[in-house]
Amino acid sequence: MASMLGKKRMSEKKTKVEKKSKLENKKKRKHRLRLGENRREVAAGVVLITGVFFLIVTFILWGISELFEENFIMSEMVGAYCGASMCLCFGLIFTGLIIGTRNWFGKILGLLAAAVFMSVGYSFIETSILLYKDKEAFENKEFEKLVAIPIGAEYDDPDYGTEYLMELKFNDFTIDVCGL
Repeated sequence: MASMLGKKRMSEKKTKVEKKSKLENKKKRKHRLRLGENRREVAAGVVLITGVFFLIVTFILWGISELFEENFIMSEMVGAYCGASMCLCFGLIFTGLIIGTRNWFGKILGLLAAAVFMSVGYSFIETSILLYKDKEAFENKEFEKLVAIPIGAEYDDPDYGTEYLMELKFNDFTIDVCGL
């Protein structure tokens, strides 16, 4: 009987030692990065995945804009949406980095970068909306005609090849012709 009690006490000591080693192992594992335990990291991951989604949308829109090459206005509109999607992609990626980081300097830089990308993306969307408004006038060839003699012209300075006209200067305004 005494030997049975001794065995029972030994098994209790083993279970205490095993429990203690399991607790130590859990403490050691706690230092590993696990997504899902911290809400900030989960939110940052969701925002980053959304940014990557907009990168995929950018490539799709870029391919679609190549299909509309014959229709100038539609090609430029879809190209502007492509640029807006790319800016939204990078804006969301920097927003995700803002959410995910604990470094204040990184947060400030990320905020500045995200603000720049979001404002440029808004500019692309605004350009596309203006192109849509001018679409009917362009298709009906209702152009505003300007009769004037330019007082100056500016050409690009290529390293090789032909020089192209960049802008025409008139008395009241300047026309940028590099995109034409």
